[in-house]
Amino acid sequence: KSQPKLKHLVVIALNAPLPKAFVRFWNAACLRICADGGANRIYDTFFSSTGSGTASIPHYITGDFDSVRPEVLEFFRDKGTEINHVKRQDTTDFDKALNLVHKSEGSAGNIVANCMGGCFSHVLANLNTMLKTFLKVGRIW
Repeated sequence: KSQPKLKHLVVIALNAPLPKAFVRFWNAACLRICADGGANRIYDTFFSSTGSGTASIPHYITGDFDSVRPEVLEFFRDKGTEINHVKRQDTTDFDKALNLVHKSEGSAGNIVANCMGGCFSHVLANLNTMLKTFLKVGRIW
């Protein structure tokens, strides 16, 4: 049974562990974005030979592409995902994904991201990005 889309829900998959409830948010989102290595997380969890294939395809994959595997990019490109390669190194992949949200949706509704876990320096950078975004648009969770 297909899950209804929530018209103000944007979900960003980062290169961090996916919580158990993540797929419910992901499938319900009106906009799904993978930030670089987050595409590997979605693919490995839901689409690889060991995955169940129960997740929706991302609308976009963005970032500097230093983490995403080429075969994962190809898999999602073939499924219709738009690939947005941003070479700039002065922002994080999370920043790049949020910039894409604002270009795609204007002022987006609720943004959900799996930003905790993994490398401690990445967690700190993600918290910084969340604070900057909150101060700019007033909401993120």
